[in-house]
Amino acid sequence: TAQEAALRIFEKRLLQEIGYGLVLDHEAISGRTVEADALYVYEVESGPVMQDHGNGGGKVLRGSSLLALARERLDDRAALKDAKHLMRTVLAHHLGGRPLHSRKLFASTGGGAGEGFKR
Repeated sequence: TAQEAALRIFEKRLLQEIGYGLVLDHEAISGRTVEADALYVYEVESGPVMQDHGNGGGKVLRGSSLLALARERLDDRAALKDAKHLMRTVLAHHLGGRPLHSRKLFASTGGGAGEGFKR
């Protein structure tokens, strides 16, 4: 939904503002641009790692989803689902498992239901 997409973008920007901005457009090991048709595992401390680099753990994310989040264009269901998983993983890592209640925080900043999230 539009509200879910706005919430994921809010979380991404919140991480950026507190110094934990996400690397979404280039691969952590090689530095190459993320490929839309490739699969990646997101290493919280470094960024996306192409799946064939021997990394066994972690949720596999589509390159197209990483690029969609980087561009803040979460228009399709797959990208939104991947973004939700990625945000939960990254936020849990940085918060040490403590809840953020980002939906409440988002609503308190004027990002209510149905509203777009403008920069």
